[in-house]
Amino acid sequence: MKKGWLCWIELLLGVSFILLGIYTLIKPDEVLSGFFIVYGIGAIFSGVRDILYYIQLDAKTGFAPKASFIIGAVNMFLGVLFIFTNFGSYMLGLIVPLWFILTCVSRIIHLKQVRYPSSEATYWFSLISYSIGIVLGGALLTALFSSTNIARIIAIFLIVFGTGSLVLALNRLDRD
Repeated sequence: MKKGWLCWIELLLGVSFILLGIYTLIKPDEVLSGFFIVYGIGAIFSGVRDILYYIQLDAKTGFAPKASFIIGAVNMFLGVLFIFTNFGSYMLGLIVPLWFILTCVSRIIHLKQVRYPSSEATYWFSLISYSIGIVLGGALLTALFSSTNIARIIAIFLIVFGTGSLVLALNRLDRD
């Protein structure tokens, strides 16, 4: 596997999530109708990225966190549920927060490998942004929100998560 592929996937994922988050903030009511397909695709790409990261790290070091592979597979499964079933519409209050939490936990697990080759600022920015994502996921799990407020929380998560991905990708591209 080429070295730069993972960086470009990360960059594309970051920019896509930022743009999707901004659009979700601007038109929260419209977004919920097409929510499941678009976010399902995002969950699948995020899962593929986690699995590719697992494979690359395993090939490089002979050891990779199994959680990365498992969370990637769960993200892909949630993405398929979003796209191909009505399950997502019934379980909006459960699936979306789980996706947020699992994705952010996966990224925090990856930060161990990012800390030393990256700058301290990149590490701490990423840790804080992914921790905010876990808090937002927890907020969605525990509170009752109107659909518009759910869309806004989703938008904030996407922007924070996308920014974290973008920072990591630019840092990796700068190193390679």
